[in-house]
Amino acid sequence: MKSKWVSSIVIPVLALILLGFVSFLIHSSFERDFVGRYGFGLGLLVILASASVTKMVQFGTRAQNAEMIFPDEHLEHEIQKSEEKKNKNDFQDTFLVSGIILTAISTFLMTT
Repeated sequence: MKSKWVSSIVIPVLALILLGFVSFLIHSSFERDFVGRYGFGLGLLVILASASVTKMVQFGTRAQNAEMIFPDEHLEHEIQKSEEKKNKNDFQDTFLVSGIILTAISTFLMTT
């Protein structure tokens, strides 16, 4: 549990250090606006990476295929649980927290 929180903080810090280094290489100075803009985009990509694509596809396509919904909700629940066990991603929480932290810091860098 502790390692998840540590990596949730390490990922944004390393990303911002890398963006600062790239900013220094390109502009010969530390450009906060550059780091803020690209950090914000990178934060959104990290948040998107934390999303479960199978759940989005499964629940997003239900409205169009309403007649194809399983008649037995218990069967549907069992299929969902088996899919979650197969595709369990332990890093979803870490990526979500990292993306939120990175987006918040980047927004702060752009506005000041």
